[in-house]
Amino acid sequence: MKKLIVSITMASLLSFNTVAHAATEGVQVNPGVTPDSIFYTVDKLFEDLQLSLASNTEKEAELLLKFAKERLAEAKEMTAQEKSEFVQAAIEDYMKTIGEAQEKVTEVITNENVDEEVKEKLNTELEEGVQIDEEVKEELSDDKKEELDEKTEEVVYTAKVVKDIDKTVVQTLREQGLGFGQIAKIASLSEASGKSIDEISVLITEKGMGLGNIAKELGIHPSGKGNWVKDKADKVEEDKDDEEDVDDIENNDDVEDTDDVEDNDEDKKEPVTENTTLVQLKTQENTKLPEAKKSEIEKEAENKKNELKKKEEEKNREELKKQEEAKRELEKQQVELKKKEEEKAKEEFKKQEEIRKEEEKKLKEEIKNQAEKKVKEEKKVKEEKKVKEEKKTNN
Repeated sequence: MKKLIVSITMASLLSFNTVAHAATEGVQVNPGVTPDSIFYTVDKLFEDLQLSLASNTEKEAELLLKFAKERLAEAKEMTAQEKSEFVQAAIEDYMKTIGEAQEKVTEVITNENVDEEVKEKLNTELEEGVQIDEEVKEELSDDKKEELDEKTEEVVYTAKVVKDIDKTVVQTLREQGLGFGQIAKIASLSEASGKSIDEISVLITEKGMGLGNIAKELGIHPSGKGNWVKDKADKVEEDKDDEEDVDDIENNDDVEDTDDVEDNDEDKKEPVTENTTLVQLKTQENTKLPEAKKSEIEKEAENKKNELKKKEEEKNREELKKQEEAKRELEKQQVELKKKEEEKAKEEFKKQEEIRKEEEKKLKEEIKNQAEKKVKEEKKVKEEKKVKEEKKTNN
């Protein structure tokens, strides 16, 4: 019966979550099933099912960000209901989920084949996902607050730091089993200590040292690990700004040079008259080629954008199809489970009926035996009475 209830609940959640996600996208997240509910475990199982059906890393990142926001909404709801123990549980789960989301988002952002709009969207959602209500924080211990602050700092800045590292280095570290969060901290320690990334990664992968111990050994304060990543990200931004300033200066010089060339070209142009030769017309037409080339590039970019849009729509259709298939499969399992439960119930009823008949039979036999015993006892009493009377008469 429990399995039947779970299956029905999962089917209901599947229908509800598909609709709810579409209806609430871009709106404040509803906590839905909260940690104090008996169906909370089922809700988490459904989230695992959604992740397993995700078609790519981008979809996984979107789902994990959605789940992380739900954990925060759950913590807020539990705070409002003054259920502090469930607030702690929701925040623990939030830190785990936002960490997983950060890994997936960083993987997308560092992928050159992903459209920049998609990267920007995920990065924005990640930053929104670390906005935590102050009332919720007040329910946490000082240690837990510090841990939460470090995690949110790490989440926000990890992608910026990793994106600045040589791709070959990142790939090597990933093959060694290191996550993007760890890689960002390694790069941050490298920046702060002057050691190379390879030297620090060896201490983790070969010597089994933790980042805190490595920091102590390098003379860096181990607390505030999230700030390591923030400091490194700030340095990356500063370097990027410096590069942009240099580019702006060079571009200004190029523009001035181009203006001079264009002025000279204007001076050299001759008005088109009846005496203009074919060669002269052809020469003037060639000056329009850059504009035509620009139009061609814009058209090509528009086509590429439309192609990406079509691919995205196709992915969404595929994902919706997979969800529908999962729903049908779940409903099929529900019917089969219900049928098995009914058969089991019939068998159980049959056994109980047989037990009842057997007990009824035993009871009848017991009553019969008691009656026979009573008759025998009465007969014995009569015989004893008769013997006594006969003795009395003889005397």
